[in-house]
Parts: sequence; structure tokens; C-alpha cells
Amino acid sequence: MLNITFACITAFLITFMAIPSIIRVSVIKSLFDEPTERKAHKSSIPTLGGLAIFAGVAFAYTFWSAGLNTGSTQYIVAAIIVMFFIGIKR
Repeated sequence: MLNITFACITAFLITFMAIPSIIRVSVIKSLFDEPTERKAHKSSIPTLGGLAIFAGVAFAYTFWSAGLNTGSTQYIVAAIIVMFFIGIKR
């Protein structure tokens, strides 16, 4: 239980520290999602936020997973990786 708590805290801190630099890269490279009538946001939003979330979760899982003995986590990790690459391609 303690490993899960530390993994969540680690993922949050990595994501929290990575978001400003990713926003800066998005501004430099002009990687924005422009608002249209079908979208909820009213201004341009950087599109690379998922990269920071993926990095935080991936690092926290690999660092703290030694104490987790569940067999189904490999399928969850595989699904997260597939969703990440689909999101990057899109």
C-alpha cells in the first residue's frame, strides 16, 4: 500500500515539474489545439500535456513496481503505452 502512495506522489511531482517545460516547447513549436464550435475550450491549448502524464506514470511505475505482485499490471501498462502512441500519432 505504501508503494502505491509513493508511486502516486512521484507521478504527480514529475508531471507537475514537466508541464511548464512542455508548454514552453509547445509555444516554440506552435503545437496547439485550435478551438472550433465542437470543442469545449475557447482559446488555443498546447497538445503535448499527455507526454508529461505518460512520463510521470511510466517513471513512477518502473521505480515503485517492485512491491506490486499483480499479474494484470502488465496488461494495463501495455494498454497505456498503446494509448500513448496512438495519441502521439494523432
